[in-house]
Amino acid sequence: MRLPFWLILLCVFFISACARKQDSLSATEQGGQAEAVSTTQNSQPSAKAIKITSKPQAKKPRADKKPPAMILLGDAAEIETLGSFKKLAEKTGLETDYQKQRIEYLLERLSRTAYNFLRNGETHNSKKAILLMRYKWVKFGSEVQTAEDFVDKIASGSRTSGEPYYVKANQRYYLVKDILFFELEQLDQALLRHKEGKVD
Repeated sequence: MRLPFWLILLCVFFISACARKQDSLSATEQGGQAEAVSTTQNSQPSAKAIKITSKPQAKKPRADKKPPAMILLGDAAEIETLGSFKKLAEKTGLETDYQKQRIEYLLERLSRTAYNFLRNGETHNSKKAILLMRYKWVKFGSEVQTAEDFVDKIASGSRTSGEPYYVKANQRYYLVKDILFFELEQLDQALLRHKEGKVD
């Protein structure tokens, strides 16, 4: 059966209209996607615009390699007046608690000093320093047999950071380890003079 001419024209018109509508929808979707991509790209900061700055590191103190003179924690004339010294002077050095008493002498000297201590970048007075050392002494006491062990394993530095402890005196930094070993030297010399009856 042959279709009327007007019906054929109507079908062609309808098909063309559908095709144009489909093309319009496709173009709209592509435009939206392009806009979304453009917006995302624009929202990301340019690498050139980012300025990465590292956090400034605190300047670590450095003890003088050759300080002009090693310091004591207090007046040398005070040594023989301390209670811990008098207890040591009564001992022969062979007692089981002799080394413990030498450590107590160091702690008594620490308790009377006016100097501040530096631990992991933080400043502590002598009271806080002693509390920390006593805590470490209890915790790691099995490693301490002598006063020298105490200085080396407890009072020298932080086990957490590996940083040494410092004493700041006379605008200089001294290693706590060096000062305490010097204190022990002075203690032993004073005890020797005392036992020989040559106390100055």
